[in-house]
Amino acid sequence: MMDNPKILIIDDDVGLCESTRNIIELEGYSVDISHTAEDGIKKVESVFYNIILLNKKLPNAHGLVVLDKIKEISPDTEVIIFTAYAETENVIEAMNKNAFAYLHKPLEISYLKTTLRKACEKQKLLFENRKLLQQVFDAKNDWETTFDSISDLISIHDENFNIIRCNKALGRKFNAEPKDLIGKKCYEIFHGSDKPHPACPLARCKETSRPETEEIDDPNMGGVFLISSFPRFDKKGGRIGYVEICRDITEQKEFEKYERLLTDRLSKSEAKYRELFETITDGIVFVAVEGRILDCNKGYLDMLGYSIEEIRSKKYQDITPPEWHDMEEKIVRTQIMERGYSDLYDKEYIRKDGTVFPISIRVWVTKGANDKVNGMWAIVRDITERKKIENVLQESEEQFRSTFEHAGVGIVHVAPNGQFLRMNKLFCDIFGHSEDKMLKLTFQDITHSDELEIDTNLANQLLDGKIKTYTIEKRYLKEDGTVIWVNLTISIVHKPEGGPKYFICIAENITERKQMEQTLQESEQRFRTISNTANEGIIMVDNAGNISFWNKAAERIFGYSSEEAVGESLHKLVIPSHLQERLLEGFKRFRNTGQGPFVGRTVELTAIKKDGTELPIEHSISAVKLKGKWHAVGIIRDITERKQAEEKVKQSLVKLKTAMNGTISALALTVEQRDPYTAGHQQRVSLLACAIADEMGLSEDQIEGIRMAGIVHDIGKMHIPAEILSRPGKLNENEYNIVKSHAQVGYDILKGIEFPWPVADIVHQHHESMDGSGYPSGLSNGDILMEARILCVADVVEAMASHRPYRPALGMDIALEEISEDKGVRYDSGVVDACLKVIKEKGFKFDSRPGQI
Repeated sequence: MMDNPKILIIDDDVGLCESTRNIIELEGYSVDISHTAEDGIKKVESVFYNIILLNKKLPNAHGLVVLDKIKEISPDTEVIIFTAYAETENVIEAMNKNAFAYLHKPLEISYLKTTLRKACEKQKLLFENRKLLQQVFDAKNDWETTFDSISDLISIHDENFNIIRCNKALGRKFNAEPKDLIGKKCYEIFHGSDKPHPACPLARCKETSRPETEEIDDPNMGGVFLISSFPRFDKKGGRIGYVEICRDITEQKEFEKYERLLTDRLSKSEAKYRELFETITDGIVFVAVEGRILDCNKGYLDMLGYSIEEIRSKKYQDITPPEWHDMEEKIVRTQIMERGYSDLYDKEYIRKDGTVFPISIRVWVTKGANDKVNGMWAIVRDITERKKIENVLQESEEQFRSTFEHAGVGIVHVAPNGQFLRMNKLFCDIFGHSEDKMLKLTFQDITHSDELEIDTNLANQLLDGKIKTYTIEKRYLKEDGTVIWVNLTISIVHKPEGGPKYFICIAENITERKQMEQTLQESEQRFRTISNTANEGIIMVDNAGNISFWNKAAERIFGYSSEEAVGESLHKLVIPSHLQERLLEGFKRFRNTGQGPFVGRTVELTAIKKDGTELPIEHSISAVKLKGKWHAVGIIRDITERKQAEEKVKQSLVKLKTAMNGTISALALTVEQRDPYTAGHQQRVSLLACAIADEMGLSEDQIEGIRMAGIVHDIGKMHIPAEILSRPGKLNENEYNIVKSHAQVGYDILKGIEFPWPVADIVHQHHESMDGSGYPSGLSNGDILMEARILCVADVVEAMASHRPYRPALGMDIALEEISEDKGVRYDSGVVDACLKVIKEKGFKFDSRPGQI
């Protein structure tokens, strides 16, 4: 894994972000967090993140839209989508947008760690491959440039003297393009012959497998050439051909002739000698037998930077680096002194300023009258530029070999019969074999049987010249028998005579990608099955407003077949004319921004079928960005039956409510007939309770439940004797306990009736207090329904403000003072505040007529 990969988590769930960061930082990752898409994108613009964990659902942003933006800013960043609401189409879309993975909440830690590691490995491989491919390109370019810039004639031959490659200098020599010389015999081109030259060094090299050199003067070649031949070997040591370097030494030979002529005439014409001596650009030097420099020309002085006086104080050993002394002493001893001259050899000189440079030198002796050696002449040439070219060529070859061995893909050479010839390590790693084992196999041995025929056919087409290259994804068998998928790109190298020499194959292990593709195909099939069997119409509309997808349900709903609908304008096809202008205006905004009044919402509207009839539909629209343009996906439901059912339900509810109100009123009237002194109490309590609930912002449904409970909250008094209810004096303890039982009795009466609201529980709790001092259950605080708390305050206010048999009315002020004093103790604070506001600020008053609400 890369050192401290940077990860960005984009999610509005603070707790999840922090816990995830704590876990993955232990794995050596550096983690940043953004809670909004906007902040996350700003971070991506300023910092490179190896991996981004992105929630698909973000406030004010869709995760897949954010994915597009991230990939636009940082294409190399791997993005992992996670969500609690995975939908097949979203998974497909995310993977199509180059998301690395799609995870489900809650995140499974071990799987998350594995996914992060795989993402890092993929990214590291991408960066390494990119670097290695550039190195391959640079090395190849350097090698070819150097090869073609050398002025010597260079050619590469096979075992049969056929040229398989040559540089531009050779082409220029024979007025031909290098490619036109490929496949021809070298002796046909060089000597115009049907067999090798008698002195051919290449023929001797073939016999000896050692480098051979020969000077050949051939009129067909137009001069004298120094030809050097070198054997080429493969990794196993087997000879596979030759390299031949031809240097035009015609001028050099002419110069040597001139040298000899010059030597013969030195004694005759000192003036002529000195003139020639000084005008030659190469260095010429005369040294004593012990090495002291006696004379030299201007070229020699310029080469070394000395004056004639300075150079005469030196020995040739003084201007030669020490590491060359032993070699040069051997040349003097075995060549110059034995035969009178040396071969041309290379060494180095030291200039006056200390710099070291390469030279090429040839030496011969001069003798006196007694045939005794009295000195040595040498011709010296500065070969700095030639050495630079040779070094570049060697470096390029080394780079090419290094690139072959360390490339991020497997590389192999395969014989026409399928035998593996040579390969890099990664190729062996892909198949799990050692190199020695691979060299004993053919590609047929490890190819899956189902793939062999098609691969063999393509290889035969390549061999026959019908195609130049081909790429195939095929299955192989590893050493342990497991099946892997490999992407192969194959081309062929031909022999000079035109026959196939070997295949070059580039191999990449794509097993994981194929597994992912299989998963995506299965998901796509599931999507197609779901869309074609769904009861809802599924429609896709492109950026121009035209239909691009129309499923079976849409055909059934609107009457148009898919063939009729696809390509048509959705608005013109199914939208009524009076709605088209408004919807088209909204679509103009959508096509530019992916937003609109209907996007992300479920909306009911009217549509038109093929037969012209209108029908009510419900549709939900989502925005999808494809190739940089916004498209819409709509889910359509025909709600005709639902609308008809809703209408019937409304009518039934009206009837039911009328009947219920009548029943409740009858129950309330029954109670009031037994207690004429409190007639109208329940209706007035209900009226005040509804006003308090409205002030507190309760829903209409809750207020209706309070109204119903208020009307019958004292229904339990039906079991209390009338003389107790109407007694003017104070009740004793037993009588008071009987009165208190009305809350429980009321609950028992009402609990068997199915109300849409908790009427029985409200009645049961309307005498409970917040501090637990109430009855019948002694409930407190949150255990008491809010509706019961409201009814309790309204009951107290109405009772204290109204006349009772045992006392006159106390008045509204006293009643409000009572609830204010016990606010937060017996009575809910919020309910008391709302009651005070309703009566004091909004002028609430009870209807003076008993029984009226």
